[in-house]
Amino acid sequence: MTSPHHFILTLGSNTEAEAHIAFVRERLCTLPHCSLRFSTPRLSAPVEFPLSSAPFTDVVVVGETREELTVFAAQLKALEHSAGRTPEQRATSPEQIPIDIDLICWDDLVLKPRDLTRPYLHLGLGELGEQLPSRPTSRPTPSTPKQHKEK
Repeated sequence: MTSPHHFILTLGSNTEAEAHIAFVRERLCTLPHCSLRFSTPRLSAPVEFPLSSAPFTDVVVVGETREELTVFAAQLKALEHSAGRTPEQRATSPEQIPIDIDLICWDDLVLKPRDLTRPYLHLGLGELGEQLPSRPTSRPTPSTPKQHKEK
């Protein structure tokens, strides 16, 4: 078994947010070899999302896993799908985001550098007593099967 990997991810929803975030939180807690801490859910205005002005509920999750990056990222993508974020949903209701799971950091790698400026990320990390990597290295998100590209 590999040594633990530290990660930061965010959960966001603008559609039945309480139910979708609770569903994902419960499923995340069942992932093997994983320890998690969750911030308080926060309402925020959409950022770089012109399809809707509906507020998002955002949660920051900090944790450790013994899974490798590609395996963990695939688990998150499958979890999004099981929570209702499917190609069909994206095609018929692109303005509705049942759940968005973004893996922001993996160890010292920043996978989503644009997300580092999001106020809800900083608020959640502060609440959890966490910081972003001190010397982050940016890298593209790991390859996982793409179901539908966001516009």
